[in-house]
Amino acid sequence: MGNGIGRIAMNKSLLFGILSLLLQITCPAQELERFEYAIPKMGTTFRIIFYTDDQELARKIFRKCGLRLEQLDQVFSDYRTNSEAHKISNSSCSGKWQDVSDDMWSVLSTAVTLGKASNGVFDVSIGPLSKLWRHAIRRKKMPDASDLKMAKNKVGLHLIELDEQKKRVKLKTSGMQLDFGAIAKGYAVDELYHLLKSEELSSILIDGGGDLRVGNAPPGEAGWKIHLSSNGETMYYTDRAIASSGSTFRYLNHEGATYSHIVNPLTGRGVIDGQIVTVAAKDCSIADAFASIAFILGKEKVVEIVNLFPEVEVL
Repeated sequence: MGNGIGRIAMNKSLLFGILSLLLQITCPAQELERFEYAIPKMGTTFRIIFYTDDQELARKIFRKCGLRLEQLDQVFSDYRTNSEAHKISNSSCSGKWQDVSDDMWSVLSTAVTLGKASNGVFDVSIGPLSKLWRHAIRRKKMPDASDLKMAKNKVGLHLIELDEQKKRVKLKTSGMQLDFGAIAKGYAVDELYHLLKSEELSSILIDGGGDLRVGNAPPGEAGWKIHLSSNGETMYYTDRAIASSGSTFRYLNHEGATYSHIVNPLTGRGVIDGQIVTVAAKDCSIADAFASIAFILGKEKVVEIVNLFPEVEVL
């Protein structure tokens, strides 16, 4: 009897093993699906691509990304009169300390660090000059020398004072205007990337109007296929941020020279005859800022600054 019970037990065990194997064969793991969303915000369109097998999670992520971009636009926009950046700029006439949000502090402190490392080439106080050149490009007419001088007197890192302990800022001269156009978009890309990572997603691409950050490769691929506008090459990237800077669409021709909408704060003028530059870095905010630095300085002069930041590569 004991042997019979043993045979029955063995037969049942074998049967369950076969059933388990059949279930594995007939019910394969659900394949990852590609999701792609486009959200217009911050003067551009953010493209969000990721892979998951959870449609409800995908919808939740889309909503979260939209809300996060709205928050960041409210912080950094220089077009919204009620944005935090606008309010800080308006405080320049008072010379008083202004408390700032965590997002503003993160970007502002990074911008000042990069500004010092680049000897003032990167300067978020450049608002008066960038506004003047935007107007000049629209009119297709060089700014007046007196207007340039007046705007340049309101620009400079020495006019920005930070209080690291209390996370506050003081603008020292009336008429200053902060402009985060060369770093805020990259920061937004980073924030969306971190949001998706917090949901345990890994195959991610965030594109903020050409500022990119990618995670693990898409399923079955070696990496994310990225076209580099600076040299026309196509590369595969994982776990990297890519940003480009140039004057493809906005520039001013004057007396045989092409002036970019990207302004060198040290000269007060748009960069002349600049070439498109692409930068790779760990974070998109750094890549975004360094793309502008490299465009202003040129490839050879930017090398010594890049050496201070080992994670940055000028392509």
